[in-house]
Amino acid sequence: MFVLAMAGHWLWTSHLAVWGLAPQLLLVLTAASAARQGPIRAMCLGFGWGLFLDVLSVRLFGANALALTLVGYATGSVRRQ
Repeated sequence: MFVLAMAGHWLWTSHLAVWGLAPQLLLVLTAASAARQGPIRAMCLGFGWGLFLDVLSVRLFGANALALTLVGYATGSVRRQ
């Protein structure tokens, strides 16, 4: 799932984007993983996927990893309540 999600995101954003717009597939998968499996697994997946996004972009390194980790934690924490 981890590698297929990265390949799907890369394919969608580089070849299937409409007018330069593409959905944040890895963000959606991080939130879905947190809702189904809890915050720890989602945080690990989000951190890995965030590092992948940081390597692909030329912006601030680590911002996507932090954002996806926080999304995994927040969604997983709300899930338990």
